[in-house]
Amino acid sequence: VLLTGVLLDIAFKKQRYRLDLTKFFIGAGIFFVALAWLPFSDDLSTGWSYLERILTALFFPLLFSLVVKYYALDLRYIFFAFLSSCFIRYLYFLVGFLDFELLFILDYWKEILIQFNQFFKEEALHPSYFSMYLGFCSIICFYFFRMTKSSGLKLFWIISLFVFLLINLSLASKMPFVATIVALVFGLFFHVYKTTGVRRKKRYLAVLTVGIVIFGIYVYKVPNAIKQDIGNYYDYFFEKDLENAFDYGQYGTTYSLDTWNKTNRIHIWNSSISILKANCLFGVGTGDISNELNKQYIFDNQPYLATKDANTHNQYLDYLIKFGMFGFAVLVFCFYAYVKKALDTSNFTYLMFLILVLTCMLTENILSRQLGIVFFFFFQSLFFFLGSKDFKTVSGEKG
Repeated sequence: VLLTGVLLDIAFKKQRYRLDLTKFFIGAGIFFVALAWLPFSDDLSTGWSYLERILTALFFPLLFSLVVKYYALDLRYIFFAFLSSCFIRYLYFLVGFLDFELLFILDYWKEILIQFNQFFKEEALHPSYFSMYLGFCSIICFYFFRMTKSSGLKLFWIISLFVFLLINLSLASKMPFVATIVALVFGLFFHVYKTTGVRRKKRYLAVLTVGIVIFGIYVYKVPNAIKQDIGNYYDYFFEKDLENAFDYGQYGTTYSLDTWNKTNRIHIWNSSISILKANCLFGVGTGDISNELNKQYIFDNQPYLATKDANTHNQYLDYLIKFGMFGFAVLVFCFYAYVKKALDTSNFTYLMFLILVLTCMLTENILSRQLGIVFFFFFQSLFFFLGSKDFKTVSGEKG
């Protein structure tokens, strides 16, 4: 609807507009690669379904290439809207989930922490994706922290950043949280590098150290899926029986904890690599990856994964299997262009966003669900088509 309105507005203004085709094809590169590899598919129906799912990979680049040409954008309002929506969504789930009569019982909160990340799956909001959203909220808080000169507002935004980190921790979604930390550490070190004054540098580094210590204590002391998974993979690689990291029975939880005791990704990646070896140059096509994976799961004696129709849980493997080395090389070039644009324009919020998403892709197919597709292509297109001059003028960023 927004794109239609923009096109009509431009048409009635009767202004000439030339689309930068090179930049547009790079911005929509993932869509065009998927379209080009559709003929390699035997299952054309699934291939077309995937193309329909990632239409925003085409529409958002077109939309923002037009919007930034004719309209002034204030990123602060977009960031505020995103922060508010994520925070309200979290509170909505939390309030509906809590039994207020038990709020003052410590073991009840431990039970909540055990169950909370699984609860989001029941409410059609996958914890990995929501955790990624919350990670970007932390990055936005850091953006506002850097932009403001008021000491009071700086304190507000740094507290807000830690609040979103704690909310993120409650979901116990491992890779998105790690990705958030990686992105924030990058941003913090850049900020410290740009900061003048030894005392201020020491304060920033002290805050980082305290944050790392608090996170370590949380993982060690509080029941959470992060520590459980560390234990699971340790037991798996040393050929031990999988054991619970905590005595879950003491919390009286009736929720199923089966999902806490598994190492499925290892088997998924082994099967995925087998398919990749057999189709390394051109891949299996846009629509055939699910069928090929299910065949391989059965061949590898993992029928459970076939019944679940498990995807690769790694976006890089997903694209390598679909498009082979040739198609994947095109996508690498596109992402290289995104990173280069962020560096050339000194837009480190954009770069932190890319670090967040690219790291999350290591354990999740971020661009296979609408939860990830719409999020990524909205902000990626916004940043990519917004020039350095526009960014500094509109949002007040100085580097």
